[in-house]
This record gives sequence, structure tokens and C-alpha cells, in this order.
Amino acid sequence: MKLRCKSCRHEFLSDELADFDGHCPSCGAAMAGDFSGGCIDEFQVLAELGRGNNGVVFLARQYGVNREVALKIMLEDSLKEADGVAKFFSEARAVAKLNHPNIVQAIAAGKMESGNFYFAMELVEGPSVENLLDASGALPFSDALAIGEAIAQAMAYGWDKRGLIHGDIKPGNIILQHGKTPKLADLGLAQFHKVVPGDIMATPLYAPPEVIRGDFAHMSFYSDIYSFGATLYEMFSGDPPFPGNDIDLVLKMQLEQTPESLVAKLGLFQPELSEFIDRMLAKDPSGRPGSWDEVADFLSAMYEKHKSSH
Repeated sequence: MKLRCKSCRHEFLSDELADFDGHCPSCGAAMAGDFSGGCIDEFQVLAELGRGNNGVVFLARQYGVNREVALKIMLEDSLKEADGVAKFFSEARAVAKLNHPNIVQAIAAGKMESGNFYFAMELVEGPSVENLLDASGALPFSDALAIGEAIAQAMAYGWDKRGLIHGDIKPGNIILQHGKTPKLADLGLAQFHKVVPGDIMATPLYAPPEVIRGDFAHMSFYSDIYSFGATLYEMFSGDPPFPGNDIDLVLKMQLEQTPESLVAKLGLFQPELSEFIDRMLAKDPSGRPGSWDEVADFLSAMYEKHKSSH
């Protein structure tokens, strides 16, 4: 993986340095903070890769098989309750049993001496859909449809096999491996985001109304379908259904307003696809598509129809 030191801006490929121990080979700066070079069970922590709602992701080296992996250390206190700990390991085992080309593969989970928990997963190198949207706006129609179809198939597989809920589907959690194969990250982990007063479990721009209201007990695949609908909306149009930097206003719109349809927003757009995404964004979960299989089948049919016409 290509890394850049935040201190001296030196760039290097981590897998080309057999002795890379988490410190910049140029200036010696610790690239994973206090974790740099340290070991967590069978993983040596090398560099911080990013931060999300429920933890910090590091590049790590797995001993024995000598491979680079992504190691997520869950935020402190995110699993304080005993039932939360049991659910975390249950979800981790369920995700680890999945084998799908569009789901980031889980490797291991455990508890650190500090009391924090970690989750090791396949290292996926490539831009996220969020990166692409930030750089160029709306994705090409065929690319957005292909990515959408792949992620819907992945979620249908995860739900049918293990009844898994994602909890935070968004462009930032869809990574294009080597710029090509879509991979869904954080499956099963988003629900362990530490919730504090005034906070919500999902990312506001993609949060379903029932989650905004704090009805976490009834979060289901219907909630994921809403977040995925908001993600599709942004991939096709370049904007989320309710854009803005004022979080309170965005959440209010998610609860009370109906987004402009993609046909109305873009003009020349597939009416059938626009109507389906409108259904995915229904305020009432019962108004959304009734299963992930329905979503996957619809997007697959749309993708095949598009390919055959071009």
C-alpha cells in the first residue's frame, strides 16, 4: 500500500519495506500514533488509514501469513455493556462466514489488553465512491448502475445468509478495489457506533427517519434500503437527497420532506429507476421495497437492459 508520512510528506510502498515497523523510513515519525509498531494479538500496527463513526482503521501486518490487513480498533466505550460485547462477537463471526466478491472479507475479532475491541479485515486498495463523488460529481450512469447492482447483490447475500444489517450504508463505505470491483465495508459493525445524546447511529445525509427518531430497536433491512437509496441518488445525481452542512436541517428534511425525483432533477433519466429509488426513500419503511432480493433483481434487470441498449 502507498503511504504518505504526515510529518515529512515522504511517500513509500509499505509492502516493499520488510522492516517497516510503523515509523516513517525517512523521518522516523510514528505513523499510527501510540500504536505504531505495537502488536495486537497476531497483528503489528503500522499506520493509520482513516477514522469513522465507530473506530479508527489502521494498516497492520498479520504474522504467520505475512500479509497486510485493515485493523479497525473500535472507539472506547462503544461496547461497554455485556450484551453489546456478545453481539459484537456474534456479528463478527457472522460476517467472517460470508464469502462474497463485493463484501470486504472479515478475518478476526478480539479484545485488547486496554479493553478496546478490534476487527481485522481484508485490505482493499482503491478509491471510495465518496472520493469519486468529491472529485468529479455524479458518476457515469453505467458505472453507478453497475456499482449499485453489485452492492445490492452483496446486501441480499448478507441478509439471506446471516440476517445481517449494515446500519450505515453510504458512499464512503463502498470501496472500488483497484478502481474496479465494488466492495462494501463495515457490514455488521456500524451498529456499534457509540451513541451520545443528540447523536444518531447513521450518517445524517443517508439516515432513515426511524433511526433519526432513535427507534434503534426497529432498525432493519428496510433502514439499510433507505440509506442505499440515498447513496444511489447521490451516485446518479452528484448530490444526496437532502444536501447541506447544517446537520439539524438535514435531519429535519429527512423526517419531513420528499426529495426531488431524479427525473425532475436531471431531466433525461430512466423514469422506472427514478420511481424505484423514490420507493427506497419512502418515509414509512412499509412503503419501501420488501426485500434486498427485490432491490438486487430490479437493479440487475436495469443494468442488463442498459447494457443491451448500448
